[in-house]
Amino acid sequence: MKRGCEVLPLYFDSHPFIPREAREKAERVVRILSEYQPGLELEVREHGEFLQRVREFLWRRGEEGYLCLLCKRRMYRVGEKVARERGALALVTGESLGQVASQTLGNLRVLEEACSLPVLRPLIGFDKVEIEELARKIGTWEESSREVGKCGAVPRHPVTMASLEKVKRLEEELEKE
Repeated sequence: MKRGCEVLPLYFDSHPFIPREAREKAERVVRILSEYQPGLELEVREHGEFLQRVREFLWRRGEEGYLCLLCKRRMYRVGEKVARERGALALVTGESLGQVASQTLGNLRVLEEACSLPVLRPLIGFDKVEIEELARKIGTWEESSREVGKCGAVPRHPVTMASLEKVKRLEEELEKE
């Protein structure tokens, strides 16, 4: 947005693992951001059924630590499909290095491999305090900091340094089911 690029916000509705209020919160944040880009609308894709299926699949194999990576790789793929349908040239995420297990440098590479479009991460080097300051500056802090619950599917011990080969093998096995 800052550089004049049009943004197409995409929300993955992961209910029942994330409360419905999270979607409403995302809609309110997009309304605030529409001050910077008039006509901005949130596109919503259902994600809960996939998340349930992959969670059960990984639990049966004792590989639940890979859940966040398989979840986010699917988000990247769906994001790429939406981007191509809408004529977008890249994906933009809010990922920040090391903030959660899926955002280690190694895992970011595993995620990025799922998408052939460039993945832009404008917050990658920001720490939590810097991200909060930016949110205050653009007017989204009050709404975005409102707690609506965390994802109930997150495993106790998420993988922090995944093997791309293993992730691909798990995805292939999941597709066969």
